[in-house]
Amino acid sequence: PPAPVAASSRPAPKPIAKTRADDEGPAAPAEPSSSVGERTAAQVADEARQLNEARRALAGDPARALALTEAGEAEFPDGALVQERRGYAILALVALGRHEEAGTRAAGYLERWPKGPLSRRVREALAR
Repeated sequence: PPAPVAASSRPAPKPIAKTRADDEGPAAPAEPSSSVGERTAAQVADEARQLNEARRALAGDPARALALTEAGEAEFPDGALVQERRGYAILALVALGRHEEAGTRAAGYLERWPKGPLSRRVREALAR
């Protein structure tokens, strides 16, 4: 009879990509793209922490959410989570009743990321 094959000699199955719902926190990218530059894991973690704080603040304190997203723009202008940060900023503007500014930002956001993780929520918030 043939010798048994050790389990460790078999190739591991490839993980199935998961999608995340709009209201989940941001996910750090699996691998930085070449346009990312010299971003460290600590920088991405700091950016994600700040964005998660803004996301949590959105329902109860949209002014704080907006302030956190604006601070993120200053601190991480080309960060890994720029798309999510800008989406939450638009949602905060809507929650603050600043619809004209939200609409202006949303136009560029939806042009750049028409199928992004927050695009549906941005459209719904502005009734687009």
